[in-house]
Amino acid sequence: MKLENRTISPLEKRLLQVADETIAAANQADSKDNALRQEALQQFKMMGLPTKRAEKWRHTDFFEWYQKPFNPVTEKEPFTTEVNDIFECTVQGFDSNVVSILNGHYYSPE
Repeated sequence: MKLENRTISPLEKRLLQVADETIAAANQADSKDNALRQEALQQFKMMGLPTKRAEKWRHTDFFEWYQKPFNPVTEKEPFTTEVNDIFECTVQGFDSNVVSILNGHYYSPE
């Protein structure tokens, strides 16, 4: 479905704006990453956010959620919580690795 043929929510408009700004700011950066961003943005413009018209989402009401304002997190927030306070593997003999990502930023255990 093309962008012009469907209704676009305020959230989707804001996501598109943020994506355009991010790509414009990254133009001086790695062109391979920027090419991937451009490709992802084109896919998002074609698909958009889920709606009830899609079979998998037909019983989900997104309307209220899509009307809320969206402000992207641009800076890494301090994260002082110990991962073991959030997650502890209690399965005996099971080795696990935990990856901490908060608002799109990776947090190392060190």
